[in-house]
Parts: sequence; C-alpha cells; structure tokens
Amino acid sequence: RWSERLAGAVVRAIAGGDEYVVSFASQAEFVARFAADLLHGVAWERWYYNAFAGLRSLPLAEALRTALLDHRADLPAILARLHHMGALEAVLAALEPSALGELWAGMLPPTMSSGEARVFFTHALTLIDALDLWARDKPAPDTMQAYLAIRPAAADWHDRRSLAAALLDVLRFLAAQGYLRRTDTDSNHIDFRRISPTQHERLDRALAALDWLDTDWLRGQVLALIAPSVMPASTLPMRPHGASLPSLPRALLADLLMVMRAHGGQLDRRHPDAASNALRLHTWLLAHNEAWANELLAVTLIERLLGAWHWIAQTPAPRRTLELLRERNVAGALEQLPEPGRAATRAGFQIVADLGTPALALIETLIEANIRQFADVSTRGHVIETEYAGVALLLRAVLDAGMSGLLELAGYPSAEHTSRERIQTLLMALGLRWGGLPTLPDAIIDPGLQLLAGYETQHDPLMTMDDLRARWATNQAQQHAFQCALLRVLLGQRMARGATLHLYHLPLPDGVSALVAGDESAALWPLGRVIHAPEDIAGTISEWSAAWADLTGVLPALVADDRLAPFIGATTYVMPGDDTELATTHHAGRERLLAAHGVLEHGQLGLPDADLTIMLTAIALLRLWARWLRQFGDSSVPYVLKNFVRRAGRISNRPDGLLVELEPLPLDIVLTMSGYTSDLERVPWLNGRRIQFSIRS
Repeated sequence: RWSERLAGAVVRAIAGGDEYVVSFASQAEFVARFAADLLHGVAWERWYYNAFAGLRSLPLAEALRTALLDHRADLPAILARLHHMGALEAVLAALEPSALGELWAGMLPPTMSSGEARVFFTHALTLIDALDLWARDKPAPDTMQAYLAIRPAAADWHDRRSLAAALLDVLRFLAAQGYLRRTDTDSNHIDFRRISPTQHERLDRALAALDWLDTDWLRGQVLALIAPSVMPASTLPMRPHGASLPSLPRALLADLLMVMRAHGGQLDRRHPDAASNALRLHTWLLAHNEAWANELLAVTLIERLLGAWHWIAQTPAPRRTLELLRERNVAGALEQLPEPGRAATRAGFQIVADLGTPALALIETLIEANIRQFADVSTRGHVIETEYAGVALLLRAVLDAGMSGLLELAGYPSAEHTSRERIQTLLMALGLRWGGLPTLPDAIIDPGLQLLAGYETQHDPLMTMDDLRARWATNQAQQHAFQCALLRVLLGQRMARGATLHLYHLPLPDGVSALVAGDESAALWPLGRVIHAPEDIAGTISEWSAAWADLTGVLPALVADDRLAPFIGATTYVMPGDDTELATTHHAGRERLLAAHGVLEHGQLGLPDADLTIMLTAIALLRLWARWLRQFGDSSVPYVLKNFVRRAGRISNRPDGLLVELEPLPLDIVLTMSGYTSDLERVPWLNGRRIQFSIRS
C-alpha cells in the first residue's frame, strides 16, 4: 500500500509541475542546450545536466570541447540546433582553434592509409609500365608520402567505381608531378586517333588484370588523362569530358551558394580555410536543407572549396586564377600559386574546375572581399562597409601614446613628409596588421581603413599598397629613435618594466632574421632590428643596453639562449637555464612572441626593417589598450585580436566625425564596462573631429 501511494505521489508530482520534468526532442538538442547554458553560466544550476557533472571542474573551453567531442556522432545536428538558438557563434568563439580542428576532422571522411595507398600506387605503376608512358625515371619511395600529404579520401572497398576512382586519383597525381608522358599536349579535346592501336591493346590487357575495379569507366578516364592534357589529382571521380554534372553536386552547390549569399559576411576572411569556417558553412547548409546531414560529399566539397579560396586569395591576380579554372586550365591556375601551396590545393582546384560554373560562382562569392578593387564611385560615399571596423577601437591607444608627437620627434617613417602624412602612413600600416586580412601587392587599401587614418577617400585618390610602401623611407637611426621614443612612453605608462632585457632570435620570411628585446615580463618587445650579418648583433645589443640605461637609469641584465651568448658581454649575461623561474619566463616569452608574429603576418609591406618595427609597435599599442579590459588585460595578442578587434562593420563619415558601427562579438560587454565604446574626442588626424562607436544589435 505504501509503495502504491508513493508511486502515485511521484506520478502526480511529475504531471503537476514543470520543474520536475524537462524534455528534449533529441540527444543533439540536449547537448546543444547544455552548451548554450554553459556559456551563459547557468548549466550547473540545473539538475537535468547531471550527465555532464564530470565536466564541472574543467575550464569553459575545455568543458565545451569535451562535451562536443563526446557526442561527435551527433555533432552536425548539435551545431544546427545551436545555430537555431542563436548560440553558434558564441560556441565557436569560446573554443580554441585546435578544438575546432578536432571537431571538423571528425566530420571528414576517413583518409587513405599508407597501406591502402601502397596498393593503388603499385597498380598505377604497373599500368604505366604496361602503356610505356614514363616521361622520366620512376618515382622515388617518398612520392607516395607526398601523395598522402594532400589527404586523399579512403576508397570504398565495397564499390568497384570507388576503387577505380582511387586508382585514377594516383594516376592524376603522378601525371601532375611530370611522370606521365602525354600523347597530345596541345589540344583541349580528346582525340582518340592520336592514341596508337598498340596502346589501346596494352591498356585493355592491363585493365583485364584489374577486374576488381570498374574497368569500363576507368578505361575512358585513362584515355582522357593521357590524350589531351595532364589533369592534376582529385579525391572525387572526374566527370567524363562532355558529360553533364551529376544532379547531386549541382544541387549541393546551389544550396551552398544560397547559404553563402545569406550568411557569407559571418565567415572569417582572415583565415579562409579555418575549421571554424568549415563548421559554420556546414551548419548553415544543414539548417537550410537537412537532406545533406549524412552526405560525405558535402563535407568534402566544403573542405576543398575553402582550401581553394585560401590559395586563390593569395595569388597576385585572383580574377585571372578564377578565369583559368573556368577554362579548366588547372595547371595554369596552379602556376599562379607559390610552390609550397600547389600540392596542398591541387585537389581543390581540380574539383572547382570539374564542377564548373556553380563552383566558380561560390568561389567568387567567397573571395569577393579579398579581391575587391573599390573602383566604383559608390564606395566613396558617406557610408563605407569595411572589414577593418574593429581597428577603430585601438585608435584610443594611439592617442594615449601620443603617437603623432613620437613620429614628429623621430622623423618616422620619413622626414620628408608632413606630420599628418606620417600618422596616416603609420595608422594604415598598423591597421593592416591588426586587421589581419590577406593583401595583394597592387591592391587598393580598404577605404574604411583609409578613412580611419584620416585619408579622405571622398576627395583623394584611393591609396594602394604600393603607394603606402613608397611612403616608407626610413634609415636605421630613424627606426631606433622611434623605438626609443615609444619605449619611453611604455616606461612612463608602467607597461615596460624591470632591469632585464630578454633577447630573442626571430626568423622572418625569405631567410631574413631579426633580434628582438623584451622587458622583464618577456611579454612586451619594444626593441627590434633586422640582422643582416652576425657581426651586427654585438653592436645592436650594446646600443640597446645603453638606450635602456639612459631611459631607466639602470644597466639591464641580458637574458638569452646559448646561440646569442658569444655576442653578449659576460658581466651582464644571464643564462636562463641557471634559474628555473627565469628560464620558464624566457621560454614562455619566446612562445608568445612567435604567436604574436604569426597572427600579425598579413598586411606586410615587404620591407623587413619597416615590417618588424610596425609589428612591434602593433603589439605594444595592443597591450597598452588591453590592460583596461579587466580580467582580459594579460591575454595573448592572438586572443585579444580574435575576441575584440578583428570584426567587420560600417563607418559613416559625418561633418562632426566618424560613426563606427561594429559587428557584435560575444565579449562586447567587457568593452562597454571598460569604457571603450565611449567617444574619442578631438582626434588630431581627423582635423579635431570625433569618433563615435556603436555595436549593431
């Protein structure tokens, strides 16, 4: 009787109050709700999340990562639910790039193993032997490793067409590497008359031994490969010449194009092939059409298209590269890339070329902001859409540092220019680095960034990267004077501190290297110089020590790795390994310096001395600005740029100043609490006008 009544009481309690029962449509919705509540700080207040109790002691980012990876089978549906809840961007922002990479990698189809690749390589070499089509010596053993580096998809061993496509993929790769002799390299069309009867017979005999493949299909593909031109490798079967595209890719590309036009502005254009972009695009696709949820072709296409976007955006003439792909001239398009990128993007370019107009339309949508030339008069109106809107936030630090006066004092970057021209030049150079978008040598600088620098885009000719580079005419004395002037400000603001200089060797592009000096914290690097010869190091260190002593009254102790020891006087040199705490600080400083250098790599002028000084100045001003961001004041340079600065928006040019409307980011409440959305009054390079801020809802 007691048991009956207890059971009845439980049933009545459940039926009578929502606080006793919570329902979720699926496991995916349950995990998505937990992730959203975890971000809002209320997850552990709710009893129904006891299943995640093991994550309670973990930091937020690690708890999110673990929860999502533990449910990776439902990840597409989880992200789609987060998108519908409006929490997707907050979740992506909270996760580390490595975690985002893990999530996306889990959605990709399995890649070919070395053992599997060996099978197809062996048969491909045998087939080329049978056809006597070697153009040079047979490939070395490490050629297969180069093939695996482009991450070819694993074959479906239950599908003869898939196995044939895998073998064809290896043949294309070898052809692209120059191993395969072609019958006809001049024609863009197949001409079977140029293939001898003997080769036809050899091909038939060779294919007869491969009866575990779809040999009928493979025969036509091999003939297409050896007759008209070399076709670089692809992880998807290439459609026969003249055949129509399958309905599946056409429908998929049409849906991708639709969601890109609706949401494309939310993609990270600074890192086109980032896992966050892939996850966004796939999630938008599923939200638009759930039919793609279990289609591996969707994730493969997204991976390859984003990779193609990444490389096309870095070519000197992106529109020319697209035109070559439209002509199916993949080899010509690959020649537009630097050598290291050709192997990595070959498959993506081939897919774009094979799929034709739909894929090209998608790529054009993706790279539009990267290759925009701003030639239309309408872009010079009173309102400018810009990818550099967030850079305006850092102008507060430029004012706090009295940058105009520092440039005047040092005659930097050129003594020939006026004070206003100097600050405009530096601001545009800093903005390009802070903004982090790829730039082309002859590209026009974003009009929004030019407007923030006080360059009137309505009246003056728009400035190009070449114009900006021509304004930089500094010598080493001017550079040192400017760095010392900025160091004086950092010391006065209590940013740089201590009687210690941490010395680092910093590799730069094109085999150049630099010497960089950090303060006691090893997290701020006010002094740097490009080293042209080893004998320059000792003189540079001596000059820096004297400058530091002059500004602080203390001759600094020098902390450096073994490689710099021969260039440092024994009386002031400190070996980091002799002091565990000092060694930890020194090595942590190196990691932070390399991370900052990596995140500020875009927007360089191609002038090593100037680029180094601009980078160190960008870091110093960013740290000066970030110190008032409450608990985020000591955050790394990549973190501050990602979560506060790098964002698009709109700039309105008004008689009383500029109105900067920023796209929202999850941590904007911190900006407001720090007073960083308040007006900037009497900005010198804007003729005393103000800058106002607002965050779009």
